[in-house]
Amino acid sequence: VIDDETVNLYFINAKAPCFIRNQEQTYIYLILPVNINVPA
Repeated sequence: VIDDETVNLYFINAKAPCFIRNQEQTYIYLILPVNINVPA
């Protein structure tokens, strides 16, 4: 749980992980992308 009122999300591109961190960089979270391909 992040107790901050605002956080910064750092995106590189659609296939790369996203980073959540505060300005003091006391924490860094990594969000991994999920690609779901449903065969037609």
